[in-house]
Amino acid sequence: MNCLNIKNIFLLFFLTGLISCQSPEKTAQVTHKESIDKWYGLAGYAHSNLNKHSVFIAASFSLVNKHQSKQVVIKDYQITNKVSQTQVDLLKPSFKNKLVCNPKCYFFNEYFFENETMKNTVMADFFKTYEFKLFDFYSQLFLLNKKLAILERRNVDHVKIYLDALINNKTKYKTLNELSDFLNSALTLDKFIEFTNNPKNIFLANNSFGNGTELWLSDAPEESEIWLSDTVKESENWLDDTAKESENWLSYVPKEKNIWSDKMRKETLINKQNQDFYIGDTVCTPYNSAGIIVEIFGAELSIEEFALAKVQSDGMLSAPADNFLRFKNEAYIYVPYTNEVTLLGSDVFACEVK
Repeated sequence: MNCLNIKNIFLLFFLTGLISCQSPEKTAQVTHKESIDKWYGLAGYAHSNLNKHSVFIAASFSLVNKHQSKQVVIKDYQITNKVSQTQVDLLKPSFKNKLVCNPKCYFFNEYFFENETMKNTVMADFFKTYEFKLFDFYSQLFLLNKKLAILERRNVDHVKIYLDALINNKTKYKTLNELSDFLNSALTLDKFIEFTNNPKNIFLANNSFGNGTELWLSDAPEESEIWLSDTVKESENWLDDTAKESENWLSYVPKEKNIWSDKMRKETLINKQNQDFYIGDTVCTPYNSAGIIVEIFGAELSIEEFALAKVQSDGMLSAPADNFLRFKNEAYIYVPYTNEVTLLGSDVFACEVK
């Protein structure tokens, strides 16, 4: 073995040592960014022409217990005209303020313990499982561009109305294959001509389209802005997202928080008192959310949550222990979050959100 080979071997061991010494947090950050870049790359490759229309393909996320650990999964997919905080649009993916819940909520850039020894973010954990499935889906989406172009050449205004009918379908698909099969079937010229010739009959023949004959009387939706392909800039600045969001979280607090005058309380809260709580009070929950009481049903409180407490480090989030807000023994931030929940009055406590 010559001297050069020995040097190469020592260099290899040295680099391996550096990687192994890297903290779990730093490794998770690198994997997180790589996952975002890959997902943006797949969506950019497909460059779906559906982006020109008011259409979203919403993926709904959840957490499941698997092999004594938690795993991020997609519950279902839906063609829709809006996405919620627990959904990601596969056509134009954005992960800002997106959550995975069941029942505790995690943000996509939040540290997530797969098991006792391995640390990852929600994004990285999900993408590790779904990378190849997403690759196949975006390949199918790319091929659908030709089908959609044929329909647009025939009548672009009717395409908008036809896609609106698919949205009114409201069917949820359990797998990406099911969704791809439906799109491949629906975006054919024969289906489109059948719809344009007599939308009423196609609604009756195929109940999956629901009741949508009135679509012909409504204005076609305006074209949404074409998605800019400059995804690198967003992925490069992902570390700053959380800080910017937390600085502006107060703008997300429901207006109802400030409209409850003493007079309104006295008039509306007769027989609606639960221990020391009243409608309009701000309360915190055992899983570190803050919200406004909107209804009281005996021992139960209906709460509109508007923020989650998280611990932040190096642009990443982590979930504090349950009931953290009762003691506040370390620095934390509030992150925007909207949800409705019903809890026992004995499980929540009055708190002040600044």
